[in-house]
Amino acid sequence: MNSGNDTYNPGFFRNKKSYLLCLAIFILVMCPMIVYGAEAEAPKPALYATFWSLVPPLVAIVLALISKEVYSSLAIGVIFGGLLASGFNFEGTMKTIFEKGFVSVLSSAYNVGIFDLPCYFWEWLLLL
Repeated sequence: MNSGNDTYNPGFFRNKKSYLLCLAIFILVMCPMIVYGAEAEAPKPALYATFWSLVPPLVAIVLALISKEVYSSLAIGVIFGGLLASGFNFEGTMKTIFEKGFVSVLSSAYNVGIFDLPCYFWEWLLLL
């Protein structure tokens, strides 16, 4: 039954040539992806990934717990986050909030699809 030779012999890489060919193809396929990923990144705010990035959500949560007004607390948290991201510049704050925030989120088909869910829910209720 058992010949005593239980080593695994892969079927595709039987010799060194096929292994090197597959390695070369893999490298040729991955090189454009590496170049694409190495493009210059957008400049990050000075307070990116620091303690200060936690302050706007904390402000919104604390204000919501104190005032029991969730939407206004969230709006104040968003405005405070925009102030931090723009370096406390009013024009930069408005650009950050609207262009980088609302417009970029609402231009995504995935996010707009999530906004459609309540509409579908109400349609089903009206049909009943």
